[in-house]
Amino acid sequence: MLAREAAHVFDDGRRGLDPDVRLDENLLEFFKEVVIDVGRPLHLRGFIDRIDRRENGLFVRDFKTGRPYPRLGDDADPMPSVDLQLAVYALALRAQGETVGGVAYAYSRRGAERERAFEGDLDRLTGSSLSWLRVVTAVHAERKYPRTTNSKDCDYCLFRFTCGADAE
Repeated sequence: MLAREAAHVFDDGRRGLDPDVRLDENLLEFFKEVVIDVGRPLHLRGFIDRIDRRENGLFVRDFKTGRPYPRLGDDADPMPSVDLQLAVYALALRAQGETVGGVAYAYSRRGAERERAFEGDLDRLTGSSLSWLRVVTAVHAERKYPRTTNSKDCDYCLFRFTCGADAE
């Protein structure tokens, strides 16, 4: 099933491309290691699913097979819980001197909104994400993790060990 959904995304991506857009395969491994400043150095490494060169800069797509989050209603604004990955891609490419014109999640589900894209408001996305990253990296650096009042929040928390026995 995953292979079928991925094939839909790739087929749609090839059909929907503007003739002036070209895949930049050299940038798919978009950084060996990039450091972005979020009030302290944040070291990043990773891969991007698809990068196209357009007249206004790079356009980044990350393919998703899960639930779509269209930019509608309450979900129209940038949300760190959903959009942070896209912002980090843009910030990392900018840190390498690239111009980024837009970013998007491309969804494979038929009948759903096909993309969650940020183009004209990309700076709003990266600005709100930088603010969130500053808070998170400061909390992590100081090892002061706020406790939750809901013990179920701890079930999948990677930092549960820091809370000790009173986490439950």
